[in-house]
Amino acid sequence: MMTERTFIDVAGAEWSVWEVYPSLVERRLLAERRAAARGQLERRHVPVGRATLPMQIRGGWLAFQNKYERRRLIPVPTSWEEFDDGALRRLLAQSMLASRPRGVPR
Repeated sequence: MMTERTFIDVAGAEWSVWEVYPSLVERRLLAERRAAARGQLERRHVPVGRATLPMQIRGGWLAFQNKYERRRLIPVPTSWEEFDDGALRRLLAQSMLASRPRGVPR
């Protein structure tokens, strides 16, 4: 079960925080899969696109999100789920801006 915590930062904004562990799954692009006729042995040997992640985030990160931004802390601190709100605020201060949530104007 994924742990998600919420806390209030020093400015009074509410944040959610949780762990993220990306999975590197090879996916065939739909167009490439459908290009070869069924029953052809070579179908599985067609070069396919692969998602690549920067090396530093492959081990996972702690994600922070509020209404206005998303932040990322690498690596995931051990036992962060047990930290009090003050410790979570300190981790938030160490995190890097990742993006804005969808629908939030720049």
